[in-house]
Amino acid sequence: MGAHSLASLSVRAATYSGVFTQRPMPTGEGRERHGEILRAATALADAGLLRPILDEQTFRIEQATKAHE
Repeated sequence: MGAHSLASLSVRAATYSGVFTQRPMPTGEGRERHGEILRAATALADAGLLRPILDEQTFRIEQATKAHE
C-alpha cells in the first residue's frame, strides 16, 4: 500500500480512476471473494461466453477524448 498525491491532477483538470483488484494480494482482505469472481470468469471464458467488444475505429493520441466518448 502507499500514499499517492492526486493534487496535481486537479490542477491539470485530469481525472484518475482505477479498479483495485490486487488488494487481496498484499492484505489477504477479500481474497476468497476475488477467487470466486476469477473462477466464474474462467468458467465463462472456457465456455466461450466472453466476447470482447471492440470498436473498429482507431484514434490517434490527440483524439483520446473522442475515443473515450
